[in-house]
Amino acid sequence: MGFIFYLNFQEMPLSLQLVNDIIEMESLLGGIPVKARDLDLDFVCENFAYNEDSPSCLVWAKGRGRKAKPGMPAGCLTKNGYWYIGYGYRHYLAHRIIWQIHYGIIPEGLFVDHINRNRSDNRIDNLRVCTFAQNKMNTDKGGRGKSGYKGVFPLPNGKFQAQIGVNGKSKYLGTFSSAKEAAVAYDLAAIEYHREFRKTNFDSDFPES
Repeated sequence: MGFIFYLNFQEMPLSLQLVNDIIEMESLLGGIPVKARDLDLDFVCENFAYNEDSPSCLVWAKGRGRKAKPGMPAGCLTKNGYWYIGYGYRHYLAHRIIWQIHYGIIPEGLFVDHINRNRSDNRIDNLRVCTFAQNKMNTDKGGRGKSGYKGVFPLPNGKFQAQIGVNGKSKYLGTFSSAKEAAVAYDLAAIEYHREFRKTNFDSDFPES
């Protein structure tokens, strides 16, 4: 998942280029997670409506000039794959607004995760709240390298080590003769520890040999 940074937008009108520049800054800074900004719940319910016919799954309930009339799709798709909503010289994540419309205030410190890992798919059935650690489980980041598998690392002796993150710590799963064996060990551990937030190497629990 991506994260947004607080900047002073008082003299800076929101544009797609500006949002992309902020995302680029985030990438250069290493994607440090910060508190996401949410609109007031009453404001959200008054100004936005959920509609899966809109690319962002949001439409304007109230007009905002020529480019934002009632019923028109809301948001802009940025290069990090997320839909953002511009309002009051600031930008907000569309999928968090959609969650607010359906379930109310998002508890502080929780994220809204895309279950299928498609950041632009904001259908409510594809969203769920989670912790930062659970959000990281549902990604490929930090796991796939030279071995080609998540949680599998080649060793100098030609074997492969499997490990998985559990409660913020790395858990050793063993050393294996092949990368695929290590990947299976990772997947079994992901099923046990990461549960519904797991991102496994194989679509099934038992890949073909």
